[in-house]
Amino acid sequence: MKKGQPKYNKKDTEIKDFVSSRITELQEARKNVFGINLESIWRQADKDYVPHQLGKVGKKVLVQDEELGLASSRRVEVGKDNWQSDNSIPNPYIKIQTALSLMVSKNPSAVFTPRKSKYEANTMVQKELYKMSWEEAKSLQQLRLFVFNLAKYGWAIARTYPLILKRPTRVLMDYDPNDPTKNIYQNKMSTEYNGVFRENLDPWKSWIDDMSKPNNPFSTRDWCYAKEYSYDTLKEEFGKYPNFKYIDKGASEEIGDVKGKESKQEYETKDVKIAYFYENRIKDHFVVMVDKIMLVNEPLPISDPEGNKKLSLWHSY
Repeated sequence: MKKGQPKYNKKDTEIKDFVSSRITELQEARKNVFGINLESIWRQADKDYVPHQLGKVGKKVLVQDEELGLASSRRVEVGKDNWQSDNSIPNPYIKIQTALSLMVSKNPSAVFTPRKSKYEANTMVQKELYKMSWEEAKSLQQLRLFVFNLAKYGWAIARTYPLILKRPTRVLMDYDPNDPTKNIYQNKMSTEYNGVFRENLDPWKSWIDDMSKPNNPFSTRDWCYAKEYSYDTLKEEFGKYPNFKYIDKGASEEIGDVKGKESKQEYETKDVKIAYFYENRIKDHFVVMVDKIMLVNEPLPISDPEGNKKLSLWHSY
């Protein structure tokens, strides 16, 4: 049973309509970059990275002459020219990913140098906090995934933001071995994580300002990314917002083409909700939408000491 729609005031309605329209624009912009659909290239990369059949007879592919030991490849037709198999095994990609993983594991740590001797103690504290944030948040693993996407798609995207994860728990205080039903528990608010978190994002579900220029973060005005949540997880994170009561269980209502792959899912997603996170540096908007309902409408949470707002994303080609 539908729970209805929230009633927005005039300003919130304008922001909601603007964000919905802007997300669709960002999605469409990637499909025509100087006449090239980047997603068609990514789709081919997805296919090449997993074992598959090359195709029907008549398709021509490059193969290496292993009998003669020739380094150069030659073009053969699938099913002809004494070429036995049309199976593609991505051994080169496996080797590339393994090498990249080893290289990232040896990534050097940051260097903290105090400008004056009186700052030495504070510098050591900052260095340990930096090191702790990378270790506790498993940031090295996120960096690996970021580099893997760079190799696969030619572009990768991630975000850095302050994260606090708290949930109510019951902690065992007194254990009765003779009668466990008499165990004594204490209710506590457990802090699972509190610090800076670095999160690699799915390039398929992330869209940046079409006016962005390489190596110029100030050229990016806005961006959006989508994340999938189970209904219970979404409720845990956003249940405190008033409009969450309008979110129904069941498959989520998408904005535009979130999958970007021009194909239907081969599996059914039950109670999986898609949340769209939109940030706009110029308008100072941070908006979260689910089922085209605006759950969050706040100023950007990240700024420098002078109050200049910053987007949480970082990306590279």
